[in-house]
Amino acid sequence: MNRRLIVAALLVAGQSVALGCRHVGAGPAAATPGNQVPPAAAPVILGPGDEVAISVWRNTDLTSTVRVDPNGNISVPLAGDVHVAGLGLPELRATLVERLAKYLVNPQVQVNLTELRSRKFHVLGEVRSPGTFVLDETVDLWEAIARAGGFNADANRRFVLLVHNDGGVGRVAALNLEAFLAEANRVPVGLIQGGDVIYVVPTRMASVERFMARLQNMILPLVAAEGGIILGQQVKDILEGKHDGGTGVLIAR
Repeated sequence: MNRRLIVAALLVAGQSVALGCRHVGAGPAAATPGNQVPPAAAPVILGPGDEVAISVWRNTDLTSTVRVDPNGNISVPLAGDVHVAGLGLPELRATLVERLAKYLVNPQVQVNLTELRSRKFHVLGEVRSPGTFVLDETVDLWEAIARAGGFNADANRRFVLLVHNDGGVGRVAALNLEAFLAEANRVPVGLIQGGDVIYVVPTRMASVERFMARLQNMILPLVAAEGGIILGQQVKDILEGKHDGGTGVLIAR
């Protein structure tokens, strides 16, 4: 039996699966809770949502702390807009030195990572241990839920919501996990990306409208979606039981 089937079977049985997970904030003493930096052996690659502190020796007016926007850019005094997604800290420093050298003599630039959002994902809702986890390896939906302890007794396993930052807009997909489990050998389960939010909905909800409003307020800060979160009519119909969704992924447009 392959790893995915083992994880899926344990989830359905309601058991907690330990897959070597690390909660954000469990890193070295220099990291504050929620801002864990990966182990030294793993080079930091910047992405949307990450935050860096930039300082230039003897130029305190150029000191700034900036967050990478959804398009992968930062704005730095004198250096202008810099595309940093995919860069490591040494590469970013070299880029800034090159740009600032047009205005300063031998600029001494220091770049420090202050928050790493692009390598984290969140599992919320009806799971045993909801929280934020480090994306330290390839993780699919089953394993992500397993890291949160698996489903609790109130979980609706038919439809799990997956929220992804798509160019500054939070896109919501509703996935039928019962169908995925039934066809586990043939239906791929999506891989989790940095910043994703997985929300396991309850079996019963008093008001879909109130639930959707609460979901917006809870998830928006996590996905750093400047354009808000799109919960389309298709997702609403699924939550209200008007749409079956089959085995596919339904993305709200």
